[in-house]
Amino acid sequence: MDTHQPEPRVISASRRTDIPAHYTPWLLRRLREGRCRYFHVFDRQWHEVDLRPEAVRAIVFWSKNLGPLLPHLDGIAGDYPFTCHLTITGHPPLLEPTAQPPEETVRQAREVARRYSPHHVLWRFDPIVITDATPLHGVVERFTRLADALAGATRSCSYSFVQEYRKVNARLSALGMAFEEIPLDTQHELALELAEIAQQREIELRACCVPAPPGGRIPQARCIDPKVLAAVGMKPGPDLKRTATRQGCGCYRSVDIGAYDTCPSGCVFCYATRGLDRAQRYRQIHDPAADSLG
Repeated sequence: MDTHQPEPRVISASRRTDIPAHYTPWLLRRLREGRCRYFHVFDRQWHEVDLRPEAVRAIVFWSKNLGPLLPHLDGIAGDYPFTCHLTITGHPPLLEPTAQPPEETVRQAREVARRYSPHHVLWRFDPIVITDATPLHGVVERFTRLADALAGATRSCSYSFVQEYRKVNARLSALGMAFEEIPLDTQHELALELAEIAQQREIELRACCVPAPPGGRIPQARCIDPKVLAAVGMKPGPDLKRTATRQGCGCYRSVDIGAYDTCPSGCVFCYATRGLDRAQRYRQIHDPAADSLG
């Protein structure tokens, strides 16, 4: 097992699973005990992570439902600066079968912004999925409605278009649906329209792992962003290094403490879960006292 941790780190919790929604008791215990482990799918090793406050510069949460974590944020904030990526798309239940109503996630976002600041809330309109159930002409209407509701509670919004992984295509096919291919110039036109809507509400639209329109009006997203983390009080340390997680990624270095195949939310477009049954079985047998997920 790799136990080497040369400097305080930014912790990602998590791109791989919705820890706030499904594993808050586990997270709180890991923070109390000051350590956890995660399995690295590329080097096939377990890695030890020091979670003591002096070893963590900031925590970046990713979620569609902060509800279970909200009562504990004040306690976390005392030791760990943090930001929250909140995915709010307004997709129909066919695509996000267990997602809470977007109005509730908006309420949570506004609560975090009220208690801390708008810099603590990072809105994700991600991914944009075009099917017969979610046509292109409906995207602008949904985005406008959500941007109106989030105005003043966030300063940024990341967007992407769904990645057509084989397992994602299979899930859609099982529902009798298919992706509608959107030409790049149409993607750019849509993105520029969304950027204008966002700008009117003092929200900056950013492109996450997709080609931004030419002209520089829409910057590349940095989901792990030193400037944002500095705005919420990230602890001092060496300059963070750029460490892209995939093509087009603008992120800086972090360590993700989640695990694949553990999120039971069942989103059709999820790349981090091979099958909903597998994730639901794990959730049922999960031990909150374990030192790792997965």
